[in-house]
Amino acid sequence: MVKRSRLWLKVMLICAFVGMLSGIAAAQTIGLPTIETVGVGSVVIPADRVIVSIRIEVEDTTATAAQEKTRAAIDEIREEIKALDIGEVEFVLHGINVYQQRASVTRPTDTFRTTSGLDVVLRDDTHVGRIIDLALKHGAASIQNVRYHSESLADAAQKALELAVKNAMAKAETITKTTGSRIVMIRQVRDANIVQVINPTDPALAQAGTLQHPQFGLPVQRGEIGVQVEITMLFEVTTAGQQSSTWDEWEAIAF
Repeated sequence: MVKRSRLWLKVMLICAFVGMLSGIAAAQTIGLPTIETVGVGSVVIPADRVIVSIRIEVEDTTATAAQEKTRAAIDEIREEIKALDIGEVEFVLHGINVYQQRASVTRPTDTFRTTSGLDVVLRDDTHVGRIIDLALKHGAASIQNVRYHSESLADAAQKALELAVKNAMAKAETITKTTGSRIVMIRQVRDANIVQVINPTDPALAQAGTLQHPQFGLPVQRGEIGVQVEITMLFEVTTAGQQSSTWDEWEAIAF
């Protein structure tokens, strides 16, 4: 009977001890200070496509006529590009938008204006100048942009995310080491899906130089694409000298 009473006493003491530890841990977690760091990861990858975006605008007295002229201009540009014999070329046709323009002082009758676009996808930028000259010669209103593309953008974003996490953790470790504290745990990771694609377009093509984005840590050459990811991490910290009671200490007291 005495042994059984002692056993129950130990069980009760253990339960009480566990409850006290849980309370202490919860109190410490709530009361611990935090630091927040922003991690940035940057990756530069080679482009495998160059896209020339051509804008086509037509105006006529009827919507049907304007649409027909737009299709004719697109077909003509496409056939002229094919005739260049510059290797593999892909075409992506945008929809045709129709706008009615009411008569005014400068416009005696109602007219209809159409806008559309044609993307010319090339393997490299060797023939970009020829594409632009030809498109403007055969009815294009303007060149919207020239941009690089890569099929590996998703993989690059994943790699940049990994670098961003490492960067945020390295910053936290530097802060705690400098301030004489230590990281207890990661309380929160916030991925705001901030992904920047640094893509040299017309100015970079014209200058044939390096594009240094003001917030991008790596230079991006013509023919390359920069991918940057930003992430925020929140850490709980405590001073290096702060101590908590251990199981051995409580066990000595209880038994």
